[in-house]
Amino acid sequence: DGGSVMGLLFEYIENIGTLDIAASASHKDKMEWAKQIQDTVNQLHVMNIVWGDVKLDNVLIDNQGRAWIINFGGGCAPDWVFEEIEGTKEVDMQGL
Repeated sequence: DGGSVMGLLFEYIENIGTLDIAASASHKDKMEWAKQIQDTVNQLHVMNIVWGDVKLDNVLIDNQGRAWIINFGGGCAPDWVFEEIEGTKEVDMQGL
């Protein structure tokens, strides 16, 4: 019909843990993860997708040291962001 289909591809990510490991990571790794997460969130926002549940437990670090954001279930982490802006792009930016 000429329309487009949008979706998310889910795959198992072999990982070494969540972003909680950042406390013991090098400054270089932390800066790289921050850039990867910011770039991913920016790409999602271009497609009008909100991550929403921004917190350390929702970022996996894979076996190659790359950051992956997970959990798009529509939740909100009130310890990290204001609940009043839940479901908006602003909640992602505040969480970052």
